[in-house]
Amino acid sequence: MQGQPEIQALSDHEHIAPKRDPLERLRARWALMPTSARRGAIAAVALFVAVIAFLIIFDWNWLRGPIGRIASAQLDRKVEIVGDLRVHPWSFSPKVEALDLRIGQPDWALKADPTLPPMARVQRLAVQFKLLPLFKGDVILPLLAIDRPQVRLIRDASGQANWTFGAKKANAKPLKLPAIQHFIINEGQLRVDDRQRDVLFEGAVSSNEQASGDGHGKFVLEGKGRLNRSPFTAMVTGGPLLNITPNRPYPFDARVVAASTRVTAKGSVTKPFDLGRFVADITVSGTDLNRLYALTGLTLPNTPPYQISGKLTRKGGRFDFNGLSGKIGDSDISGDLFVLTQRERPYLEAKLQSRRLDFDDLGSLVGAAPATGRGETASAGQKVEASQREATQRLLPDATLQTERVRAMDAKVQYRALAVNAPGFPLKKVRLDLTLDKGVLEMDPIAFTFSHGDLSGKVRLDARPDVPRTDLDLRLTNARLQDFIPVQSGGKPIIEGPVMARAKLSGVGNSIHRAASSANGTFTIVSPRGTIRQAFAELMGVNLSKGVL
Repeated sequence: MQGQPEIQALSDHEHIAPKRDPLERLRARWALMPTSARRGAIAAVALFVAVIAFLIIFDWNWLRGPIGRIASAQLDRKVEIVGDLRVHPWSFSPKVEALDLRIGQPDWALKADPTLPPMARVQRLAVQFKLLPLFKGDVILPLLAIDRPQVRLIRDASGQANWTFGAKKANAKPLKLPAIQHFIINEGQLRVDDRQRDVLFEGAVSSNEQASGDGHGKFVLEGKGRLNRSPFTAMVTGGPLLNITPNRPYPFDARVVAASTRVTAKGSVTKPFDLGRFVADITVSGTDLNRLYALTGLTLPNTPPYQISGKLTRKGGRFDFNGLSGKIGDSDISGDLFVLTQRERPYLEAKLQSRRLDFDDLGSLVGAAPATGRGETASAGQKVEASQREATQRLLPDATLQTERVRAMDAKVQYRALAVNAPGFPLKKVRLDLTLDKGVLEMDPIAFTFSHGDLSGKVRLDARPDVPRTDLDLRLTNARLQDFIPVQSGGKPIIEGPVMARAKLSGVGNSIHRAASSANGTFTIVSPRGTIRQAFAELMGVNLSKGVL
């Protein structure tokens, strides 16, 4: 009786089935599967093997033709990969390389000059991208390398540009690049021929990362060459690219030198590398604001040497320059302005003021050279212009109006001078409201406040015809004659009394001097209760003999 459980346990153990070989179990399960399931499994395995075999033996060069045709249709010009196309897919960061990539010129450029070389030719383009961030909608490139690119950018006088793909759009979006963790440009050559702005740039561009003192790489983008036959250099440096992410601002420093113009900036790109959004503290200096046209496309007035600082913010096609402050010649300047670029013509709007305006700086706006005496601010070129003007003994400047630039942008500007430094002249304040629309410039009102009296009115310049037309209507009220006629120390005024005047004139010409020399209209001056010294009256013809004696 006591041994019975032991016999039973042994009996149970003897009935346990022995373990089967894994291959046997797989065969057993396969035998139990429905026929349709077995066929599906066979097809899946066959497809997987075929894909692997295809990727191993596939020649990626077979795709050069289809890729070129698709790109040509998208960019509206011939695109081809002449060299090898290499793909390295076995990674979470696949890499693609294209050798001897060529992007042709658009049809309109080839019709003008059939001998033009391609718009771009790249010896080697290598792009690497991360797969996992793509599922979150983020594009991160661990590597973008461009070897020996040769780029030729062209814009004709009508505004057609070969860097515009498809139909020209006034609201074209600014360049937006993905986050690039290692960006290399080796031995780049760039030529920009802009007939609309009369700009020609030829130079070299390169970029790479350099080790800094803390051991982290510093991104450097450098360009140098000649802009309109003058030396040009540009340097952009930024933080390490290795840890860059799409949602973290990317800091940068920039420095541009174009002849006498210097631009320095320190800021950040809000979302790397969305160049349509950034903020920077910027300083601009040079000999003449008008020379910024080549860099900005903005028609700015002629000025004496200047230095201006402020905060520049870009949001798409809008640039805001806030907290502007600095000096133009011997006058201070402050205010805010913004520029809209996504229009048929750039639009500038500004509110500016000077606490103290140096009167001779005002003359530069109409082409006159600033004063060049002791303590005055003027460039070497402006000093030469001043001496030439003295040699010609012309009262009004003969600087040629750049009509094509006046037609190239629109503007609305308010300017106030709260005090004026004008030795020997009773000017105290200046007020100017200016609009520029489709080649027509209007100053309405233009107002000058004197110690006694005011000069106000409007000036209209129509730059649409080949020869511009100028119309002005100015009124002088509540003024005194003796304020405008110099008196020697201890002497008495030659002429004095209240005065009122009006000038309504119209002239044609591409300079102040030529417009004035052809002007027609009326000029009226009235001095009720005015007095004149007898000797001066006799010199004016009342009695010439007594006047001479």
